[in-house]
Amino acid sequence: MVSIRNQLLSFSAAIVVLSQTAFALAQETVDFVGAKVVGGSVILDTNGDMVDDLIIASESNGPLVVESSFTANFVYSEMPILSHPAESGPELRLTFLHGLSSPLELGFSGTLLCPKPNGLDLTVTAELFANNSATPLATVKVPASCFNDPVKGASEYVEGKLVISSNAPADYALINYETSDPSFTPFSIDNLSANFSNSQPPAVGPSARSIPALPALGFWALVAGIGLMGYRFKRAVK
Repeated sequence: MVSIRNQLLSFSAAIVVLSQTAFALAQETVDFVGAKVVGGSVILDTNGDMVDDLIIASESNGPLVVESSFTANFVYSEMPILSHPAESGPELRLTFLHGLSSPLELGFSGTLLCPKPNGLDLTVTAELFANNSATPLATVKVPASCFNDPVKGASEYVEGKLVISSNAPADYALINYETSDPSFTPFSIDNLSANFSNSQPPAVGPSARSIPALPALGFWALVAGIGLMGYRFKRAVK
């Protein structure tokens, strides 16, 4: 009886681990290494299959710059970063060409030096939208702060990280920065993570790949792992 109970516990634990592994494989991270600004926007193939998944554009038509010419220590960002001059209203629009159903994680930073002077605040608001609705699917507001990470060290500029998700698939996100400091410019984002290609149709034509995208690999790894553990459990019960 004890042996069967242990097998059940092991089987359940394996399912949890495999599920987390599949989720991790589905996550795609944008670090802006090699990214180019073309026509005021950055168009990204997030999973390397030569199909575009994400467009980042200036909502206020200000310039975007992939910045790597200066060095600064961040906890949630690292060079290169995508910089933009801060203006009133939404500054950035992230368009998910294949929809977004997984949580979006986004690191951000500003030009307020650490330690931050009292009274100078910076907050970042992210909103998820469906194309057919003006009402946000979800809204998150996060303050920027100075951090001291035991591994990465202390923040040189205010920064932060936000995580936003919704129950319904999102088509785009708006990112807005607000501060009481009139000299605050520019702001930056880096290290975006999500499953940007989760609704992507199979590639066709000369650019098609025979290797499945990472989300598909994660799914089949999960199925194979569960099947193997079930087989071993069935033999143990016998």
